[in-house]
Amino acid sequence: MQLANLTQIVLAHGSEHPDRPCLRFFRDDRWQELCWGVFTERVRAVAGGLATLGVETGDRVAIVSANRPEWALADIGAIACGAVVTTIYPTLTAEDTAFILAHSGSRVAFVEDREQLDKVRAVRDRLPRLERLVLLDPEANREADAHTLADLEA
Repeated sequence: MQLANLTQIVLAHGSEHPDRPCLRFFRDDRWQELCWGVFTERVRAVAGGLATLGVETGDRVAIVSANRPEWALADIGAIACGAVVTTIYPTLTAEDTAFILAHSGSRVAFVEDREQLDKVRAVRDRLPRLERLVLLDPEANREADAHTLADLEA
């Protein structure tokens, strides 16, 4: 069977090699791994969470974050949901971030941490299409106007 897209490739790899390492990352003063089986399970959960929020095929989803495991989950989960992903460097100004969010028409923005959340909040009044914010940092507290990634996966 020939696989047609990135989502199919990732999910197939998760089925074929569930116990093999997918991602290695340094957190809490040590190297950690996320295996393919867990990664693909979480990708499905992110895709399902986005669908529950009303994200449909062709909708725009943005990621405002540096490289981290949750970035990959948000990216592949959004693609699996049928969304088009726009990535935004976390070092950009609030003005530049607002420009990209507005012109991409993003309905959901994954933000890395409180700093990125506050940056998007500062310009949110100029982003009428932006409906939801999702915090990627597992240490961040849930905010009134934002979900956590764990909320989305649940």
